[in-house]
Amino acid sequence: MTALAEYLKGVANVANKLEIMIPWYLPTGSIVNQQYYKTETIKIKPFAYTKNIVNLSVLNKTKFNKNKQKIALMPNFLHSLDAASLCLVIVNYFKLIDNINFYSIHDCFAVPCNKVSHLIGLLRSAYCIIYTESKYLIEFDDNFKNTIIKSYGESAVTFDNKKGKLTIKLKNENITFKYPSINKIIDIGTTNTNLINSNYLIH
Repeated sequence: MTALAEYLKGVANVANKLEIMIPWYLPTGSIVNQQYYKTETIKIKPFAYTKNIVNLSVLNKTKFNKNKQKIALMPNFLHSLDAASLCLVIVNYFKLIDNINFYSIHDCFAVPCNKVSHLIGLLRSAYCIIYTESKYLIEFDDNFKNTIIKSYGESAVTFDNKKGKLTIKLKNENITFKYPSINKIIDIGTTNTNLINSNYLIH
C-alpha cells in the first residue's frame, strides 16, 4: 500500500505542475476525471430591506486547488474501485441467484446464510476482473500519460521510464519532471500474478 500511495502522490504532483486533470476508467464503464479548483467567497446583499449578507462559494476555474488534488487522489481512486467491485458483484449475483435479499453498505455485504459461499465466489471474481485480468494499474498509468500527451502534443512529450523522468518541450525551454514508476508496484515484464498472500482472493 505504501508503494501505491507514493505512486499516486507522484501522479498528483505531475498533474499539479502541468495543471491537468487525472483520469481513470472503471470496469463498469464510468470515467472519472479528478480536477479540483480553488473556491472564492463572494458576499452579496440580496435584499434592500435587510442588512443580511449571504456568502457564496464560487469555483475559480483559472486556479487549481493543488493541495486537494493531491490528498484526494488516493481515497477517490480506492473508493471508485470499491464501487466498481460492488456493481460487478450485484450484477452477477442477480444473474446467477434468484434471491432478492442482498444488502450492501460500501464494501460490506449481507446475504442469506445459504448464499454466502456464492457471494464469496462473486467477490473473488470481481477482484480478479479488476486487479489481475485487466492489469488495471498499468491502464491507469497509460491513461494519465495519454492525457499529458493530448495536452502538450506527442512530439513535445518524452518519457524516460528507466530514469523516471518526464520531459516537455515548450517554445522557450524544456521542462523535466520526476515521473513515478509503476514498476515499483507491479512487474510489467511478466504476465504472472502472485495471489498467494491475497486475503480477498484466496481466503
